[in-house]
Amino acid sequence: MLTQLMRQIAASAVSAAQAELLFGVVQSVSPLSVLVDQRFTLPEEALLIPQELEESLLRVQHPMVEEPDLDRTYRIVTPLAVGEQVILLAAGGQYLILGRIGVPGRIRHIEEV
Repeated sequence: MLTQLMRQIAASAVSAAQAELLFGVVQSVSPLSVLVDQRFTLPEEALLIPQELEESLLRVQHPMVEEPDLDRTYRIVTPLAVGEQVILLAAGGQYLILGRIGVPGRIRHIEEV
């Protein structure tokens, strides 16, 4: 899916003869909005969000015992959060969020939910 989105934007960029790398800050998550370069805000409808930036949960069930108390659910990918910085690729009127801007030394942990 991400590859398809990147191809679509790349094709738009070639036809428009320009693509731009932008930086933004997540302003809200429901609905998602991103403040770009402190100049303008993009609503969720204008953003293409790769699956890798959406929340991902993993449910683990004990294989030998049918005991619900042993079942666990873990969040292995956290969704975008207010205040996080992101990199965007803009072309042809579309904005693809390429990823988060990491914080040096920050380690993301898998957490139980």
